[in-house]
Parts: sequence; structure tokens; C-alpha cells
Amino acid sequence: MEKITDVSIENKKAFINLVCRLSPENLACDGEISEPEIDLRYAQCMREWRALEKQVGRKVSEEEAEKWAYQPVRLVCNNGLTTEKENSKTKTAKGK
Repeated sequence: MEKITDVSIENKKAFINLVCRLSPENLACDGEISEPEIDLRYAQCMREWRALEKQVGRKVSEEEAEKWAYQPVRLVCNNGLTTEKENSKTKTAKGK
């Protein structure tokens, strides 16, 4: 089981961004670019992914990063109380 706190929110956001950039339609710019350009974009994303993995000190799967996009975000209020707020992807997935 993964530890929720082992990756910072900033790094989770970076992984989620890379997951989006690695989707076929985004990689290929909806079919507007050539195969060599797609390969270059993919290689750049994977270099960034490996650099982030080095930063967090472990491997992160694409599936794990996708899960983070749907997890509630924990917020600490000024009074020190912790609350949870659903992120926009969670709301969309639930049909809100």
C-alpha cells in the first residue's frame, strides 16, 4: 500500500501534468505532428518523469499518478483544523 504523504503535493501535481501530457491525443497534438516529433515529446516527458522519481526517491507508476488526480485534497485551515476538499477531477468523475 502506498504512503499518501511520501510525495509532496507539488510533485504529485507535476506527475499528474505529465500523465496528461503523455496521453496519446496530447502527445500527437491530435494527429497534427509527425512520428519523430511525437517520439521527441515522449522522450522529453519520460526524462522529466525519471527526474521527478529521483526527486521523490522511488518509482512512481502512471496508474499511481492518475489516482492522485482523483483524491480529495487535504487543507489545513488558519485555525489548524484539517478539512478535505474534492478536487475538480473528483467532482467531474462523480458527475457534480
